[in-house]
Amino acid sequence: MAGPATRKERADWAAHEVEAANRDLRDARSLPFGQLLRAFRLRAQKSQELVSEAMDIHPHHVSLMESGKRRPSIERVGQIKDVLGLSPDEVSLLVDAAARARKQFRLKAGLSREHDVLAVRLLRTWDSLTRDEVQALLRVLGGAV
Repeated sequence: MAGPATRKERADWAAHEVEAANRDLRDARSLPFGQLLRAFRLRAQKSQELVSEAMDIHPHHVSLMESGKRRPSIERVGQIKDVLGLSPDEVSLLVDAAARARKQFRLKAGLSREHDVLAVRLLRTWDSLTRDEVQALLRVLGGAV
């Protein structure tokens, strides 16, 4: 099926997508990470390409996160917050959704809970870290989180 062809059709489609995103955000506490990310992105009226460019990642990676096929790292959640201009409450929703996704993965993979607890605590304090502290932390972790 072809996408909207005329400028008006594209504008109508975009308005419909934003309206759907706002509906999703009303029930944000129960949304999976990918749907929450998509709703925040659409509300900010940014394409996957614009978000990926700002985060310096391939657009396909944003698509995979939105579809639930990729779990975000701590660094990615921080970038998402900055790119989409999320409030602290919205970041908390995103962190909680990411934690739920990690828990599901952990249960399937048989990993320990301590890793999740540490990651969630770190994500929740992300805003209080300076850029230098974040870079130092990522160097120490080796990007493995």
